[in-house]
Amino acid sequence: MGLGIEARGEAAVLGHFDEEGDEPDGRDEHEGSEEEGAAGALQDEERGGDDLGAHQRDDDERDTADVAAVEGGEAVAADPVEEGVDRELHDPDQAGEGAGDPDMDDGEVGDVDGHGPNQPRRKAGSSAGLESSPGHSTERTLAPRAAKRILPAFPMPTDVTLFPFADYWWFYAGFTLFVLGVLALDLGVFHRDAHEVGFKEALAWSIVWVGLALLFGWGFYQYALHKFPLDPRLVGLDHAALAKQSGLEYLTGYVVEKSLSVDNIFVFVVVFTYFNIPAKYQHRVLFWGILGALIFRIIFISLGAILMQFHWVIWVFGGFLILTGFKILFAPEKPIEPEKNPIIRLLRKLLPVTPQLDGQKFLVRKDGVLHATPLLVCLVFIELTDIVFAVDSVPAIFALTKEPLIVYTSNVFAILGLRAMFFMLAGVMHKFRLLKYGLGLVLIFVGLKMVWLNDAFGGKFPITWSLGIIGAIITASVVLSLLVPAKPGEAPPAAPKS
Repeated sequence: MGLGIEARGEAAVLGHFDEEGDEPDGRDEHEGSEEEGAAGALQDEERGGDDLGAHQRDDDERDTADVAAVEGGEAVAADPVEEGVDRELHDPDQAGEGAGDPDMDDGEVGDVDGHGPNQPRRKAGSSAGLESSPGHSTERTLAPRAAKRILPAFPMPTDVTLFPFADYWWFYAGFTLFVLGVLALDLGVFHRDAHEVGFKEALAWSIVWVGLALLFGWGFYQYALHKFPLDPRLVGLDHAALAKQSGLEYLTGYVVEKSLSVDNIFVFVVVFTYFNIPAKYQHRVLFWGILGALIFRIIFISLGAILMQFHWVIWVFGGFLILTGFKILFAPEKPIEPEKNPIIRLLRKLLPVTPQLDGQKFLVRKDGVLHATPLLVCLVFIELTDIVFAVDSVPAIFALTKEPLIVYTSNVFAILGLRAMFFMLAGVMHKFRLLKYGLGLVLIFVGLKMVWLNDAFGGKFPITWSLGIIGAIITASVVLSLLVPAKPGEAPPAAPKS
């Protein structure tokens, strides 16, 4: 009898005998059938490869669509090409089975027959028209859909500028115009006539400036909350967390700059006393001094934003802040002597200085010669001291945020309230003798944050921790100054920095 075994798509004839055991007749016919079967197998294999490629392309499209998906505060990113990991293959005859089984774990994938997870996969071909062959193995290890790695959604990306100048130049311009308008209103309306600023007036203005700063911070947070979801560069990130981070960085920067402004108050007291400037003219000097300070801060912040792009600058700024902090803590205080300042000496050589004031004028003409008054000399020295303070304060804010817009706005609002704070605290500054130690600790902390803490915490030290630590240091230094009595014969504090 004749016995023939034939697989679909393959004419592998194992034997053919008649009932008498004779050799089969029609050998040529059999060979032709074998050749036709082999040709059919090749065509089936090619069709199977096309099907496999089509399904794999579909899988690629699905993976690409998942790249920007966000689930539960996490960004899901796919690895479309990853060495050593095969993609999941989908059998067209069992759509919805196996890998899509809801009873399966995330790391399990069923086979194409709908069997249980991690079961040996049968050779494709019995139902899908694919045939296993030495040159084209279809028994590939299935890579689970869990090959997609879950990336944490960082609330503040370290490599993205949230407020680039090219997109927010109008914000800078509008904010600057607002500040100039407020200053013009202050000098041209409220302080048009020179008068001594009392404690109640200074307190009221301090409340106004602090209130404006906090109101701006709230508006800034609301704006970021609205704007970030519309920014295509921030797709896949937690926009609410980004807005909160930005608002807290502004608030922390404002607190730090406001605290460091106490240095200026110490200097103002000494300088006004040295040049014998009456109280009614002090506001005018501070007004123009702060206007000049805003200009210098813009220059320093612009340079800082450029330099901060180089990693080594972070170490330079951080190290400088740490050294300055230790200098405040341990170095002996030096008296301020304006007459020994080289800039003041140069000014006296260029312009003769009158021995007395001439009202609130900075320059007067006598006998056809232009003279400077002590008011101008005092103003120049205050501008020079602010440049020295900016060398500390600007890097300190950059230690808290890398956003130049946040550095600029927090600096400006702290400076705007400086005059009112001076008139409010000038008479009681001697009571805060321990405050300079608090400022030294703050500078050391922000310096360490720059050179160590940010890297130790994955690129960004928590801003809420920074705000809490800085606030605790300043509060403790003020409270201790009031509670701990001064030693007999202890001199009142001088300016922390010269």
